Amino acid sequence: MAADGSFNRKDLKAPDKFFTSFGKALEYARNNHTRVAAVVGGVALVFVAGAVFSSWRTGLEERDAAAFVRATDAIRSDSFATAAIVLDQLTVDGNRPYGDLANLYAARLAYNEGRFEQAAGHYASFASAARTPYLRQIALVGQAAAAEAAGDNSQADEALEMASRIDAPYREPALRARLRVADAGADSSVALEAIESLLEHFPGLSDADELSRRQQSLTN
Repeated sequence: MAADGSFNRKDLKAPDKFFTSFGKALEYARNNHTRVAAVVGGVALVFVAGAVFSSWRTGLEERDAAAFVRATDAIRSDSFATAAIVLDQLTVDGNRPYGDLANLYAARLAYNEGRFEQAAGHYASFASAARTPYLRQIALVGQAAAAEAAGDNSQADEALEMASRIDAPYREPALRARLRVADAGADSSVALEAIESLLEHFPGLSDADELSRRQQSLTN
């Protein structure tokens, strides 16, 4: 067999690079055992801390999930007082996604029970943490409805104005609700702004002519 030009007897007699490097590493470890021990200990600590954090995080998620199930079960069994307690606690201590969902469920429960200020607060909390524009818009519309029911038309208008900026399915309802709130408060400037936005974003509305006439009367 012809010898391989890249690998000959001289190469065989030469010290193996892997074992040479390994030997140097052992020698360094013997001479610097304190430093090596510190480095190894630090790496081990990182792994242990990561495992502990992962276990802790999993435990929190399981706790929040169990609490959310208790709350929804209580709602289904008409135990609304129990559901409210569990949901309110989740909104304070819960992590995503259950803390966010708890705000949404707590808002709806509070609204149904006539606790409109609390409902508006829960909707606002959900809106601030919403992961999509669509969910944020829904929460803002809910917040506006609760604030209006509580007699806080200023908060209702603010929420509706933010909702109407979002290009999502509830933009038109938000604008119409804003117009209605403005009419109830005799706020012509807000009413005009709502009408102009409706005509801009939805030019094919069945009542576009009526809205245009109102626009003209408000600008004159």
